[in-house]
Amino acid sequence: MYIRGLGGLAVSLAAGYAALLVALTPSAFANVIGIDLGVDFMKVALVARGKPLEIVTNAASKRKTEMAVNFDRGERNFGSDAYALVSRKPKQTYTKMTTMLGRDLEHPSLAPILSRLPNDVGFKADEGGVVLSLNDNGAEAEYSAVELVAMILSSAQEMTGMFGYSVNDAVITVPEFATAHERRALLDAADVAGLTVLSLMDENTAAALQHAISQTYEEDTNVMFYNMGANSIKVTIVTFGPKKIKDRNVGKLIVRGKGWDASVGGWWFDLKLADVFAEGFNAKWGKGDVREFPRPMGKMITQATKVKKVLSANAEIPVNLNSLHDDVDYSSTVTRTSFEAASKDLFERVTGPIDRALEQAGMKLSDIQEVEIIGGGSRIPKVRETLSRYLSIGVDQPLALGAHLNGDESPCLGAAFRGANQSRAFDVRKVGMTDITPWAVDLSFADLDESKGFKGVLGGLFGGGKKDGKDAAPTLKTAGEVFKEVPLYGENTPLPLKKTLSITRSENFEVNVTYATPADGGNTQLPEGTQEMIASYQVTGVADFAKKMEEEGRGAPKVALRFTSGIAGVPELASAEAFVEFEKNVTYTEDVVVDDEEDTETEKEGGDGETAVPVTEQEDASKNEGDADADSGADVAATDSADTEVEGAAAADPATGTEENKDKSEGEGDGGDAKDGKDKKEKPKKKKKKTIKVDKTKIVTDRKKAKLDVVPHFTYMRIHPLTDEGTAASKAKLSALRAADEVRRETAQAKNDLESYILKVRAALRDFDANLEVVSTEQQREEAIVLATEQEDWLYDDGWDMDAATYRKKRGELAELAEAMFLRSSELVARPAELARGREFTAKVRESVEKWEKTKPHITEQERTDVMEKIDSAEKWMSDKEAEQAAHPPHETPVFKSAEVEPALKALKNLVTKLSKKPAPKKEKPAKADNSTEEAATNGDEGEESPEGEGEGKAEEGEEGVVGEGEEEGAEGAAAADAEADPSREEL
Repeated sequence: MYIRGLGGLAVSLAAGYAALLVALTPSAFANVIGIDLGVDFMKVALVARGKPLEIVTNAASKRKTEMAVNFDRGERNFGSDAYALVSRKPKQTYTKMTTMLGRDLEHPSLAPILSRLPNDVGFKADEGGVVLSLNDNGAEAEYSAVELVAMILSSAQEMTGMFGYSVNDAVITVPEFATAHERRALLDAADVAGLTVLSLMDENTAAALQHAISQTYEEDTNVMFYNMGANSIKVTIVTFGPKKIKDRNVGKLIVRGKGWDASVGGWWFDLKLADVFAEGFNAKWGKGDVREFPRPMGKMITQATKVKKVLSANAEIPVNLNSLHDDVDYSSTVTRTSFEAASKDLFERVTGPIDRALEQAGMKLSDIQEVEIIGGGSRIPKVRETLSRYLSIGVDQPLALGAHLNGDESPCLGAAFRGANQSRAFDVRKVGMTDITPWAVDLSFADLDESKGFKGVLGGLFGGGKKDGKDAAPTLKTAGEVFKEVPLYGENTPLPLKKTLSITRSENFEVNVTYATPADGGNTQLPEGTQEMIASYQVTGVADFAKKMEEEGRGAPKVALRFTSGIAGVPELASAEAFVEFEKNVTYTEDVVVDDEEDTETEKEGGDGETAVPVTEQEDASKNEGDADADSGADVAATDSADTEVEGAAAADPATGTEENKDKSEGEGDGGDAKDGKDKKEKPKKKKKKTIKVDKTKIVTDRKKAKLDVVPHFTYMRIHPLTDEGTAASKAKLSALRAADEVRRETAQAKNDLESYILKVRAALRDFDANLEVVSTEQQREEAIVLATEQEDWLYDDGWDMDAATYRKKRGELAELAEAMFLRSSELVARPAELARGREFTAKVRESVEKWEKTKPHITEQERTDVMEKIDSAEKWMSDKEAEQAAHPPHETPVFKSAEVEPALKALKNLVTKLSKKPAPKKEKPAKADNSTEEAATNGDEGEESPEGEGEGKAEEGEEGVVGEGEEEGAEGAAAADAEADPSREEL
């Protein structure tokens, strides 16, 4: 039995995945995946601790997975299993979902695709935009493009789990022309799937990052990345070069320009071939246009994809489609020449994105040093030929088409590496990467009519409202006239973006974020049909703050708006703050060093000379100074500068008249020159210094501020992100599908178990088995065979669609009869073998114990007797059980099982192990030789003293040598005896 899933996953693997997820969940945050979410295929790369970057293979061991979802009788199929049903069940199989994200049905790039798809589509703004209807054998449902992409992302998580790693974090690639609406729709899909997106990354930028890992550039080098995928062409100009961070060359990657064509790619070439087939069939059929019928059209597109690949290496290929439609066959021969002629208009558009990328980068073709080709569509020979011819025009040296990267896998590998850089769980090589946004964005400000409110469409994308989502949605005010328009940023602005704009405002207002239109002279590459409005925000709290400031006489406030680009590269109003700046006088206390002219007594009373201000006043002054600095804010640096200036001056202080005292002292010194020589010879007394506190005043700029409420809404937008309610509903829908999938897996597993067990029982009982014949009666065998046959008939008839519990019950009923016979059959062989091993063990122990009196004299006689008694007891148990079993009918439950033999010997084993480890008593060291003592006495009588400790040291040295050898020999002998006398160490 089999359940279809990702690439054809067997049920046994699918059931084991749940346990795998639980086991790996604690380490999920240590792993990151990069997902290259294409139109026809998805590739996943993994980065895990201690592992290199690697591609995640699916259950079919393929490195890329088809972007397809199929519903068949309540069962979801993904990947190749789903794609295989495109021609058979086209209306229940969904492809090209990523092209529907963030677009409406009239979008110029989407409408041609939808016209070629067999699915029934609609549009519901509050449910994520494009929705697709499903009729699965009478069961009707609707799934939005966001929900279908969420299913694909969930399958990527499951695929990684089956690969051996659980993940929550990911970096996902998007095409270079993905607008804010398309990027936010992808974030919604990831949120519904339960995947944490670290960032979205352009496909070519991800490939360039992978290129930067393997290539080192000593000087700035401009590289063009040409990417023809299934649905579009993307061209990116990137500058690589050296960059040092902390004396380490990490390299740099700077995106200069981007160009694209969203409707030229491998799938569009497939459609050209399919049209050739359709025209040929229509001419033979003669009853209309076969393209109006989904099933034959699906067959022709599938065949066209195969033909296109073959023509990349061959000049022609025969095509045969039996019973294509209305029992009419189609056959023909397609040549590469005819294919190229049919696709002439597409080949003419191959180089256009290069021109647009060069124009945006401000470069010429001669400025490019290298070209890298990626994407499956670039394998078409005519595409390469066209590019090679174009890259040789107007240059001294024609540019070669480089293929240093894996054309299919480099974007997902680069995305995974980017994720490792963004995750705190990894310490990987850094690369200085700078991407750009190709489009300019403008801001417009409008008044709010406080008297009129309406219930608009609110969104939680930018963090509006409470995190728990329980409070009621704020009432939106009606916007009035636009009072200001300003640009936020222009084309080619580096990412990530952080920008703050300030406007003077006393009333609440609305901010609209929009794309600059080509009609206004900007965004010449903005895709046709793109919704200009990106987001709207109502900023409130301004009027209340302005009123408060007016009461304080502060004047009209300014509002600072902080914009960021977020993880998706989409402009967001992150926060707003109202503030008023004003000047004020600040009094502060400053320490000043002056001359101390007081006498010694006063000096002693003053301690260290700080007599101008009491200690308590100093503390208060320091506190006031800290307050003044806190109020002055940015003026702290100026205060420090003033302090330095005073300390470097003549130490004068107007508060104490120190300068006058200094002059007077100098005058006295001049008059002293007329005194006697004794006075002249006296050295001038060194003046003492002291520190005093001086109050000063300065003018500083102060600021009062208030955080404002920012409420995002999408009232003016036909295409907008999911609301919190919409996200919750989609999560609940996918959760129900996952639960149903799990029930189906369990049911299929139980059905598989029952089916395989029936086959096992029938094969064992019907085939000749001598052991089974001995341990069972004819009646016992017949009862099991009859029940197995009945269950097999039931399984393939009434029991085909039962639940898992029913299948488990049926298996249990059969096992109750069969397992007893299987057990007796296995024991018929296992019991004698286990008894033989047990007797062999007791014999070895008996033989060893008989030698212990000599080899292990430290083991007492009583201990040896205890071992012998346990040997006798174990041997008696085995003999008794063997006799009982011999007298017992073999077709009945055994008297004992082979598994009981080892526990019966456990007490003997434990005792033998314990005694074998019993240490022998330590040997005593031999006494010192008598001649040494006599020699020492003789030396003493002769009055000759030997060096201290010399004789003793020699004796000890000799003793240690003898004892060491004796102990070593004893240890070796004991080890040999232990090994011989401890049979319990042998494996039974």
